[in-house]
Amino acid sequence: NNIVLKLEKMLSRIIGEDIEFITELSDDRLDVMVDFSQMEQVLMNLIANARDAMPKGGTLSVKTRSIEINDSFTETRGFGRPGPYAVISITDTGLGMDKQTMMKIFEPFFTTKEVNKGTGLGLSIIYGIIKEHFGYIDVVSDPGVGTTFCIYLPIRKHLLYSSEQNQHTDISAPMGGIETILLAEDDPVVRELTSSVLSEFGYNVIAALDGEDAVNKFIQHRNDIQFCILDAVMPKKHGGDV
Repeated sequence: NNIVLKLEKMLSRIIGEDIEFITELSDDRLDVMVDFSQMEQVLMNLIANARDAMPKGGTLSVKTRSIEINDSFTETRGFGRPGPYAVISITDTGLGMDKQTMMKIFEPFFTTKEVNKGTGLGLSIIYGIIKEHFGYIDVVSDPGVGTTFCIYLPIRKHLLYSSEQNQHTDISAPMGGIETILLAEDDPVVRELTSSVLSEFGYNVIAALDGEDAVNKFIQHRNDIQFCILDAVMPKKHGGDV
């Protein structure tokens, strides 16, 4: 819930006026052990994909809920270990996908986007991140109806005890810096969100639109840049070539 709430204001500004953005957060305690920044990137990219699937507008909803996975669920859905899970679902009313496309979407370098439209993290990387968190990602889609991605993350019951014991203790450490970072990302939503988060923590961000733009901006500011964040797959030059 905290991750969705943190992204909600930024996303509502960027998604566009022709898309209705809805969030429905569970009242249940959904304590999970995750890398916060990685999960932000996962959600940002899935939401960017949902937005791009609705070029003529539509409805984009993000919902959270709890579920108990049992043997019956595993037999029916083909995945999952028994136990309590937090579920984040991202639903759009866009173009949808056929079964052949759905079978390939988690393959490396597979994309349904046109050249220069941006590729973000890629669903294969998102799949890997969720798997590293001992979770699962599932997709349901119908052409012309829309798509729903569901992320299942195991609820850590011991965190409930820990958070209750330390609810008045601030354990956050100071974060941020003043360095200059070159950010190269062709997806405008991911680029703007990442730049906004980095700027919020005090960094000076130089944003590049593609691989060639990244090289040119590095040449212009090479004495100032201390760090580079490069998208792996971009138009004109890939991250590795940059």
